Amino acid sequence: MKIRQAYTEDGYIIIVWQDTHLSDDKYPYVYLRDCCLCTTCFNHDSKQRMFLLNDLDVEVKANELQLEKEGECVSIEWSDGHRSTFESDWLRKRSFKSDEIHKRELLYGEEHVSWGKEFQSSIPTFNFQKVMTDDQELLDWLLSIDKFGLTVLTNVPCNDQQLPLLAGRVAYLKKNPFGETFTVISKAKPTNLAYTPVNLGFHTDQSYLGYPPEVILYSDCTSLTKKYFS
Repeated sequence: MKIRQAYTEDGYIIIVWQDTHLSDDKYPYVYLRDCCLCTTCFNHDSKQRMFLLNDLDVEVKANELQLEKEGECVSIEWSDGHRSTFESDWLRKRSFKSDEIHKRELLYGEEHVSWGKEFQSSIPTFNFQKVMTDDQELLDWLLSIDKFGLTVLTNVPCNDQQLPLLAGRVAYLKKNPFGETFTVISKAKPTNLAYTPVNLGFHTDQSYLGYPPEVILYSDCTSLTKKYFS
């Protein structure tokens, strides 16, 4: 993808593409100056920026534009004396058009899917042992959680050590008012409906926390119930 023309207009750099099927793109001066990828502003080994926000002039202007490599790059001389060069592909991938933003969102996760009672018969289901040993299965499971918000794992060994192992496969367990894990059993004089045999509907746990958990792991293990009441 190549650039046919680049010019400035009202605080923006306008990019006109050689492909006439593409409409023009425009980028704010301050955005491109902040995103400079030169070796002074960006460390290409660690993929981290070195240009400090404190050093950014929010009123920066583009003094001169120059196309390079037959339109594959545009070089910008800024009013602060710095020069930045951006490849055309880099610019196109960061278009501010809504359809391009949507494409980028899809790169970082599936679309979130809303569902109703019909979902009960089609909840994504995965095998616990495969998730624990197969990286692709693990990825598919995590993407399903992100997309649907609810999944089922089958063939989970019936003991209270499995959820910590599963969490460790991904990241770590977040401590909460009940500890890292806790066992829900029926109690006499319960302080919470969770400690009764009453059926509970879908709900969100611990949403009252300032930093609520993003994923809650729940294991339904009837033999554990027998352990506590035998």
